[in-house]
Amino acid sequence: MSLASFYPVHEAAANSYCTVTLPTQTIDPETGLVKQTLNQILMDGYNRVYIDNTNAVYSDIVAAEAANSAKSPFTSDGNPINWNGNTPHVAVVGGGMSGLLTAYQLKKAGMTVTLFEAGSKPTNGSIGAGRIAPTIVSGGGQSATGQLGAMRFPSNAYLFWHYMKISGAAGGNDTFTAFPNVGKVPTTFTGGDPGTSGDEVKGIWNTGQTHSPASQKELPAAFQTISEKHAERFSHYSPPGTSLTVQDVADMIECGLTPSYQSQVDTFWTAAVNELYHRSYHDFLSDSAFNIGGYNFTADRIKKVGYIGIGTGGFGPLFSRCVLEIIRLFIWRYDTEFAVPNLGDLPKKLYDKCKAAGVYFQYDTQFKSFVYDEDRGSYIIRYSSNGLISTSGWRDYIVLAMTSQASQDLLANAQANFPVSRINNYTQNYIFPFYDNRSAYSGFSSDIKRDLEGQDGMDSVKIFQTMSGPASGDTGANYLQVDPNNTAYDALIKTCFGNANENAPGYAPLGLTYVFPVHNNTSATGPLLPFKDATTSVALHYNWGSDDYGQNFWPNDAANIQANLLNNDASVQSALNSTGKFFGSSSSAFNLGNNIWKAIRSRFSGFSAWTGFNAGLWAPFTWFFKKNNNILNFAIVRWSKVPFIKMGFKLDRPSYGANLIYAYKVNTESYTYNYVWDMKFYGNYYVHPAVKKVYFAGDAVSNYGGWVEGAFQSALNTSAGIIQQAAQAEFGGSWTSKVDTTNINNLVQNAPDPYSY
Repeated sequence: MSLASFYPVHEAAANSYCTVTLPTQTIDPETGLVKQTLNQILMDGYNRVYIDNTNAVYSDIVAAEAANSAKSPFTSDGNPINWNGNTPHVAVVGGGMSGLLTAYQLKKAGMTVTLFEAGSKPTNGSIGAGRIAPTIVSGGGQSATGQLGAMRFPSNAYLFWHYMKISGAAGGNDTFTAFPNVGKVPTTFTGGDPGTSGDEVKGIWNTGQTHSPASQKELPAAFQTISEKHAERFSHYSPPGTSLTVQDVADMIECGLTPSYQSQVDTFWTAAVNELYHRSYHDFLSDSAFNIGGYNFTADRIKKVGYIGIGTGGFGPLFSRCVLEIIRLFIWRYDTEFAVPNLGDLPKKLYDKCKAAGVYFQYDTQFKSFVYDEDRGSYIIRYSSNGLISTSGWRDYIVLAMTSQASQDLLANAQANFPVSRINNYTQNYIFPFYDNRSAYSGFSSDIKRDLEGQDGMDSVKIFQTMSGPASGDTGANYLQVDPNNTAYDALIKTCFGNANENAPGYAPLGLTYVFPVHNNTSATGPLLPFKDATTSVALHYNWGSDDYGQNFWPNDAANIQANLLNNDASVQSALNSTGKFFGSSSSAFNLGNNIWKAIRSRFSGFSAWTGFNAGLWAPFTWFFKKNNNILNFAIVRWSKVPFIKMGFKLDRPSYGANLIYAYKVNTESYTYNYVWDMKFYGNYYVHPAVKKVYFAGDAVSNYGGWVEGAFQSALNTSAGIIQQAAQAEFGGSWTSKVDTTNINNLVQNAPDPYSY
């Protein structure tokens, strides 16, 4: 059994619970990768559920919107609710993916919605929303382009693909190409360890050879056993009290959960959380108690695991994370990913939908704070635009569609304005409206506040360097050279994957040479115009590291040519501290770009010596753009410094507050039988009523963090919660006649996993 990440996208694992029928797939002749239409991807993904929230059901919502996207899936007849002249007013703070979808859903339910966003609005020339921030990294007169931000999405992230379709960002017959993850395409492993174990990986693997995708899961011999044993460690894991394994659960979910299957899966996940909460991925591998067949993961073998795994970063950066995160990835079979090179179309199309529905937008507006009025039960808001502070009232609900760090910063600003006169034993330190405490916190942490604050993003500094990639016609002329095996490159994509200097701060494996097919680029405008005729996106190398380590994020070569480079360049530091981004687009940045190139280049074995920008090709397959082109050829992004973002992307996060319920109920009191915020925890602390109508959206408060799926999931959860709470307030006992109770209940009453309490 191979590591999941190495399964070709069109290959299905054996399933003992049902027969899995895959949709018809074709091979892209330009890349050698599998292609599927959007309709085929949606068919494959609709039946998937969230392992730690199996009761949350989105299929009915998806079906209703697929039939008529203009109708609300949450109202009784799909039309806006008549609120009897008391239309709820909602402020949505944050114009990212979760904010846009929340605004759209609430407006379809008949509410008055204003979206506040500190950045500029999405346009054809500059498209982005939240952390989906396409940035052009171009070069050399080649018809190629790259984007910073998410570019690949699993087929089972069905909410993402659903909104790609109904927003108009993609049509059902549009095709998407499998993402060229390591092992799914001819792959170069580079670098290696200086040890004597014989497991070093040096030189080139599969370079220049033509392979059908079905044959590409074979790893170098030194890695094959490690890969198989790593997969077995996860697939055979069974927590105490259940006979199910990870493989069983993955099969059940793939087949569709019957009531019997759902009960078993819920039992499995609860037992897994109880045993593995606060156990790191590294601990799970190194602990002999989890050995399968007597195979022991030595330190050297664990290091090898770090080189392979998830796409560009490998598994290495995840070793400190809770192993539950990795188990969820295996259960979800995350590896079937597709490239979405024109991702910026999605926020733009959602924006257009919101605008047409009547959502009010205030872009270039920073939401500062809000004041709660106890008597009215609503909020006065403060925001700034063009340097001027404005105050506006009243808002019945506030949605913080932001990263968890940004949300907590805003709450801290608002906290001083919360009245305390009617609250007993109130302590401001506990204003963290993420906790549904129907039973005592299970004791995995001594302080729930610490767990909540731990919901930060992944390591957040990335350095991108432009490379050319194979393209049709003349655009690929400089690319089609012979490789060391004297075999023509042909059309297949390659991936080069290596390890950074382990002694460098922020060590992480690095990947490079990802090449993304471009679809429908003939309508390119604005900064994409030079690449109008492209058939392939540019390849990017990137390395990533943590802000905590300082600014030396890429490997030093033997000559230490770029030690502390950023710290020694005031202009770069200034740019990163103020905007979070630095682009190598001017002559003043030449030395920085030159040194980045040297540092990256020096880490790979099997290539000819680097001789400078004018050396031409970096044999065998990577070509950097020459300095005299005077264009953008590298970019550095420090996500935590990007204004209003404050953190990098978030993987699935069950490790912090695993028994917190990241669904709508976390943030509201709207269900009648139990008022969450009126309950105590730790004996005498109460959550303030000023946050009872404050909701959250974004992947940081979702059951599923990555690939935009969590953002959309949370947007639907929050929309359902607000609609129910508002309907109960306005219509009393007859509120159920105004809403679609099935869809509301699926995301409100039934959403949390009952075994989490």
